[in-house]
Amino acid sequence: SGLAEVDAALRVRDVVLPEGVSLAAHVDPDEVVVKIAALRAVVVEEAAPAAVEAEAPAAETEEPEQG
Repeated sequence: SGLAEVDAALRVRDVVLPEGVSLAAHVDPDEVVVKIAALRAVVVEEAAPAAVEAEAPAAETEEPEQG
């Protein structure tokens, strides 16, 4: 097929038909049959540390005495 680059496409007109076979009249020769697309990664967001701390019960803290 020769498709080697992203966004490369194979159209109906590019398909070599066997002898004695023809396309139906309603088939558009410019119709895309196959197209190469780039793989998109799925991004999973983790909870921010501040959000995790907010969910945990607050511990009592002692303030240092001044003096």
